[in-house]
Amino acid sequence: MSPRRRHLAVFIAAAAVTAGAGLWAAATVGAIPHVLPVPEVTLSQASADLCLTDAAAKALKANGLSLTAEAPAGVIDKGGRECVHVPTKDGRLATDFSTGTVTFDGSFGFARPSTGKRVLLSDLTADLTSRNIAGTAAGFRSGFGSGSGFGFGSGSAGLAEPKELLSFTLDLTKTKIDLSHGTMTGTGTISLLGAAHSMVKDALGADPLPGPAPVFDATAGGSVADSVVDALLQSQPHHGHALPVRRR
Repeated sequence: MSPRRRHLAVFIAAAAVTAGAGLWAAATVGAIPHVLPVPEVTLSQASADLCLTDAAAKALKANGLSLTAEAPAGVIDKGGRECVHVPTKDGRLATDFSTGTVTFDGSFGFARPSTGKRVLLSDLTADLTSRNIAGTAAGFRSGFGSGSGFGFGSGSAGLAEPKELLSFTLDLTKTKIDLSHGTMTGTGTISLLGAAHSMVKDALGADPLPGPAPVFDATAGGSVADSVVDALLQSQPHHGHALPVRRR
């Protein structure tokens, strides 16, 4: 990245952080409106690692449950902790994390190995405004294929239509977008909402973690497109002409 692009990227990042109410001053960039909304970036090549909290890990073990996942998501060990690694399909978010959505790929959930039963949460999309994650859910029995739903107590086969299943928090002291390097990193927690608690309990006979406490500690990372930087560079006068942008 050229010094000019790097300087502008750092300026945008600083402006977004200090925006507060969602507007930031952009008078210094010349031929653009004096006030702009907080810029958005496109997220790519991103993923999240969701690791069981100590309390959740103990509760799952005590109830004979474990984590499960379907590709491209997967269960991993991270520093001795049981986690699920979930890649993203796509995402677009504000640089201050106040708005935007991120869609995840694959499925994950909970299983009872002794019976072969499992509950999978799929088609998950995180909404940064509500701080909730919506998706579908279904129960399966190992050895009978993904089409063999065993129902949730009342006889339903789960949730075919998206419903808010999870909520999340972000630690904004550790969650940031670095436009000068084109990266995003974040940390937070994820909790089960009432619908997810009920489905897991009906299907597997136990909650992953009774009560409202977080089930996962989450870390995320990925690349962001610097189209915001390109657009602002294009808009700046340079000896009476727009400055050409060198594509990487």
